[in-house]
Amino acid sequence: MEKANNRQKWFIHDARKFFGLSSADYESLLGGYGVKSAKDLSYKDAEDMLAKLQERGWTPPEKKTDTVKPVSRSVELYGWGKKKYEALRKRGYPYPEPQKLRMIEALWKDLARNKSDESLQRFIENLTGISDITMLYDEHAKIVITALQSMKAARERKSSTNKKAASN
Repeated sequence: MEKANNRQKWFIHDARKFFGLSSADYESLLGGYGVKSAKDLSYKDAEDMLAKLQERGWTPPEKKTDTVKPVSRSVELYGWGKKKYEALRKRGYPYPEPQKLRMIEALWKDLARNKSDESLQRFIENLTGISDITMLYDEHAKIVITALQSMKAARERKSSTNKKAASN
């Protein structure tokens, strides 16, 4: 018996939220299929349940095709090399100095597997809740730099441990 896939389980939970089902109602719905959890449904039962939920008015969410937020900066706005972000210097406190922004980018390029600007923006947003490096406050920049330096130190510790183990 093939189990329900993650997409089906996600849709079932989305429908539960859509209808505002209580725990008891949700368990009753699943009980009709002889299970207590969506993860225990078979593929066929999950499809059947989703079809019935659609008949009652739920529609599956559309697939998001563009999940990456557009990057709002460009070379024309912020320059490149040692002059990058210098145009932002006049903002002053509470915004970070341009050197800190360049340091964040340099650490990211050194550490990340995906070195794109978009991946850096996602990392910053996950860490601080702010989606654009140019909108960070100084305190956020310090948080990002500390996190990146900790990642770098962990990588160096790991590589030195691997070198010691290889030499023994």
